[in-house]
Amino acid sequence: MRSYVTKHVENDCTCSMMGLPRKRLTEIIAAGGVPLVSIETDKSDGGVRLHIKRRTLSSQYVAISHVWSDGMGNPNDNALPVCQIRRLHQYLEALPHSGNRAIDKRAPNLIPSNPLSSKSVLFWMDTLCIPVGSAYVDLRMQSINRMASIYATAMQVLILDAELQKCRTKGTLANELLVRILGSNWMARSWTFQEGALGIDCIFQFADTALDPIYAWCESGPACGYKGEVNFPSEGSPDHNTYSVLYTLLWDRLRQGWKSPLSPRERPVAKPSERLFLEKNIPKIPGLRSIGLVQSALQAAPTASRYDGVAASEHFRRTTSDEGRALQLVEIWNELGCRTTSMTEDIHVIIANLLDFHAGDVMDPSGKIERMHAILLSFDYLPFSLFYDTGSKCKDLPNTWLPVEPSGSSMAQYPLMKRNLDGFLLMKSNSRTHEPTVLLIESNVLDHKSFHVRKTGQNESLAIQLFRGETSSTLPETKSCCLVIETDLFDSSLTKTRGALFRVTETKARFDVVEELRAVYCCPVEELRAVYCCPVEAEKLSSAHVGGMCIDPDDSVSQVHNAQKVHPSTKLVVEYGDLSS
Repeated sequence: MRSYVTKHVENDCTCSMMGLPRKRLTEIIAAGGVPLVSIETDKSDGGVRLHIKRRTLSSQYVAISHVWSDGMGNPNDNALPVCQIRRLHQYLEALPHSGNRAIDKRAPNLIPSNPLSSKSVLFWMDTLCIPVGSAYVDLRMQSINRMASIYATAMQVLILDAELQKCRTKGTLANELLVRILGSNWMARSWTFQEGALGIDCIFQFADTALDPIYAWCESGPACGYKGEVNFPSEGSPDHNTYSVLYTLLWDRLRQGWKSPLSPRERPVAKPSERLFLEKNIPKIPGLRSIGLVQSALQAAPTASRYDGVAASEHFRRTTSDEGRALQLVEIWNELGCRTTSMTEDIHVIIANLLDFHAGDVMDPSGKIERMHAILLSFDYLPFSLFYDTGSKCKDLPNTWLPVEPSGSSMAQYPLMKRNLDGFLLMKSNSRTHEPTVLLIESNVLDHKSFHVRKTGQNESLAIQLFRGETSSTLPETKSCCLVIETDLFDSSLTKTRGALFRVTETKARFDVVEELRAVYCCPVEELRAVYCCPVEAEKLSSAHVGGMCIDPDDSVSQVHNAQKVHPSTKLVVEYGDLSS
């Protein structure tokens, strides 16, 4: 941060800095308020002034979302160059109409009122409104605690990205503009994900106009009443389906489905011809940074769900079921896993804000592990795929399953596990697709880096690669292990899958008592209790093939370990503990 340079609009500009009165700013925050800023211009001399006021229940304001690395931050003072203030004023005064949207977003607004078209638009921006310096650590945390409400209750969120601000919309194909947005630096940052997901109305600033593609356009082209000068592909043309895919992809990336309780419908699928078009044309768009981001997102497009229409008065922080909150965690986790932040400790604050937790409580613990522990153990349900994560984890048993932060390992929505006082209980799924395979290995394989396993009664084997992280203590001895793999490779055309290895601590068999001193054997195992060991990768091997995976020649892989598939009725409980234990 010491080397950070706050940029001017032009590189050769030497104008002075302008900021807010520190005393008034800190008074508002200390009193539990949110500071809002307005810019006043003097037509006689061209001067500008900043005014500050406290947010009220009736305040209508714009929240600014920007990429810190673009140079509009300031780690030393709540101030910006005057040239940046002037340009910001121009942007705010030229914002498109907002207000209550029609229930069907494709219908025109009959009353195009613009509640932000007053003499001076109120706005909130972190650079100006969050106190900096060691003397204001507590006030800074208070401000961060309120960021969820700041972006959620803003009439509009104005998105500033340096590359988008250089691009003109007039005469440009809508497909290119959508690709530019999806591939922008703003789309790749962690803080901006929070701001875009929370904001009701996200507006992207381009060189010649501010554009709100979600509301100004629809999945088939321009919405009713759109007066922009963007070119759209004609219906039925090779580019039209590509446009629909890109539009709905942006809808999903901005988490529009969180902001309204709507029914999902199938999204348009990118056909091979459209994918070919994108592969050929995306690299040709000058100045586009994140080509891979767009292409990888498009690869996931056919399997993602989407929503049709939106009610702007609603917000995603509606009352949801425990299961719904767990699925929301999955979306947040996977999105943050592919985004970046200049300060990794910010991740926990962002997760807290997006989940409507109190960021201050989450940040009270001193370490990353303690913060993630506080977040995850606040859920009644969690995705079982947490155990498949190959990123950095806690080193202390029995919590070596606990990730430090989101990594490149994505979570799956199902199956879920229920958090009980004595451990995580794997929940049964209604769909076979989401049902993992649980294998009981009657031997200790924890010391291996890799091993082979064969299901009882079958010739096919699986090569298991362990991704063991560092632990603060030696793994206890065990007589049996439990292997959980996401897909049953013994009964699938797939050849690879991920999973996790557990140390079995207790097995409980079930017997039905018929009469005194007699019992009937019902199920091999009623309950299986285990402690997490590490994530694994499983690869299917034919009886004539033992290669395929890099096996350590010094490791004990010559012996194939027999595994018994656990009965579907068996309960699997994974133990966890307090970090202080």
